[in-house]
Amino acid sequence: MICVSVIVPFYKVTAADFARCVAALKAQTLKSVEFIFVDDRGPDDAPRQLLAAASAGDSRFRLLTQDENGGVSAARNRGLEAAAGLYVCFVDADDCVTPDFLEKLYSASGAGAADAVFSNIRLVDRGGMTTGILGDFTGIPLCELSDPALARLCRRMPWTVMAKLFRRQNSRRFDQAMFFGEDKDFTARTLPGVRRFAAVGEAMYHYYVGSDNSVMKKTVFSPPVVDQIFRFCRTLKRAVRELPADWTLSRAVLGRELFDASLVRGAVNRNALSPEVRRQWERCAAELWSDVSAADGLFPPALSLLLSSAVRRRPAALFAFFRPLFLLFRLWWKFRLDRRLAEKYPE
Repeated sequence: MICVSVIVPFYKVTAADFARCVAALKAQTLKSVEFIFVDDRGPDDAPRQLLAAASAGDSRFRLLTQDENGGVSAARNRGLEAAAGLYVCFVDADDCVTPDFLEKLYSASGAGAADAVFSNIRLVDRGGMTTGILGDFTGIPLCELSDPALARLCRRMPWTVMAKLFRRQNSRRFDQAMFFGEDKDFTARTLPGVRRFAAVGEAMYHYYVGSDNSVMKKTVFSPPVVDQIFRFCRTLKRAVRELPADWTLSRAVLGRELFDASLVRGAVNRNALSPEVRRQWERCAAELWSDVSAADGLFPPALSLLLSSAVRRRPAALFAFFRPLFLLFRLWWKFRLDRRLAEKYPE
């Protein structure tokens, strides 16, 4: 049995970065794995040659080639279709992992009992120095999903697909219309199928923040990008509606994510946006908050009404004049959630 299928799409990646990624996967101590590399028709033939040389005689490595360049979502979906492992794991071609990365994640799953396993992400600069840690896991033994457990999970995990195991049979497909935030969208749509999960309190996945292949470093806020952000917001909105009504902690945590993505980030980045993009952001925010009932259980009723009506009527004024209020409210909300989680789900 193959325990884990690792899916690695590649397009424009330097030979040095790609060699580091391949070497890290080849050194994995978990033996029952497969590495599925998906060639998204990049212009450089060097990664293909490097992969052929490094994987010669190693049956764990497979190469799939797209008919044409279709983007990272299409490439990952191609890998998902070909995967045979109990779990799937996603690694970017310009990142790397520690040798025991897969073994520790699979061990935490209880030999396949968990639907998902999570861990932290180490941010690394081009010089190899750690610049930060994404995620706040200290280690969670295999447990059943519950309101406080899901709330704790969503508060601590990075929403990206990296540094995680997902049960292959439960995994959704990536939205191929998305080119920004598609991994967060995938995670948000896959979470409802998780019934048991575990977490490893280590940062074994190394994300290279200065990579030439990093989408985030090249992102310019434009109307299409804003639309992508609000696609993710709508996914979160649907996830909130699907939660049981009495899961108030989880609804509050997901509501704060929604608040961050749709309003606070719009306020924080407002001065850096062009007038066209600003209008697009305001239209999206107004649409997102037009349904007051979606906020039930996430905010006090009076605040729900204020936010939804204010965004619909005067979003520009809302962002310009109430930015300090939004930021203070965000900090208060974080403090309130953390206190409620500590009371109901002590570690």
